[in-house]
Amino acid sequence: MFEPCHTETLTWIDERPAAEVESCDWWFKYATGAESDATKDYGILWLQTTATPYKGFCVESFDAQLGADSQFEVIGSVEARRIRAGKAVGEDVALSSDADGHGPTPASVLKELTIRPGLMNVGDVASDGSIRAKWRSAHSSEKPISLVLGIEVAWDADATEALTAIYEIRVKTRLSYERC
Repeated sequence: MFEPCHTETLTWIDERPAAEVESCDWWFKYATGAESDATKDYGILWLQTTATPYKGFCVESFDAQLGADSQFEVIGSVEARRIRAGKAVGEDVALSSDADGHGPTPASVLKELTIRPGLMNVGDVASDGSIRAKWRSAHSSEKPISLVLGIEVAWDADATEALTAIYEIRVKTRLSYERC
């Protein structure tokens, strides 16, 4: 059974647990029978990840990257933006898909994100089909830092290949932490 979430515990020099990174990635498929393109299928690749420092540790920076493998064509993404927050603020991250105009109604994924004091950047889709988010602050955070990314993708519709094909979603996170 596919488990969309995985957790990694990061340790300090003395091997004491310092922080935990939980990442959940999903592949939401636009219903094939609801869209009119017989040559392509459509969907959204989605990542939610949170870095949580343990007591006595703080997050200095947190990066996340979500990538589509070469069999996917990236046709959209969450909005690229730069948010500077002086205090914790709520922000909706959303992505809608209408199967590149072939669907009768848009389907969407939405997550309300708490942005901690600092600077959060979400970039545009890179040439390798990936998108990246970064959180940085002049002051490290004792609180969890969360990032959300999504890309809309299309891939060849082939009923025979769909039974045996292996699709890869690339997820990378990088966390810097310190004692505080």
